[in-house]
Amino acid sequence: PVVLAGHINALRNAFAAKGRARTDAKVRVGIRPAEGHDLDAVLASSKAVVEAGADVLEFIVSAWCKTEADLPGFFAKLAAWGDSLR
Repeated sequence: PVVLAGHINALRNAFAAKGRARTDAKVRVGIRPAEGHDLDAVLASSKAVVEAGADVLEFIVSAWCKTEADLPGFFAKLAAWGDSLR
């Protein structure tokens, strides 16, 4: 996240240097499963990505859910995590 924050800041500074609002530079980060597919661990570490300046975190459902039965738990965890950021 520290390296990401530096890149995001540089991007937003470049926007500002051209007369655009720093907030015009939107940053999307794809969050992929690591070994073990531990969504709880990934969500805990993803807070640092948000704090680094990412505007959108993208969780590809098919990468996290292998069956239809996995969907409710996945979305419930994402919603609770999102609520915890507010």
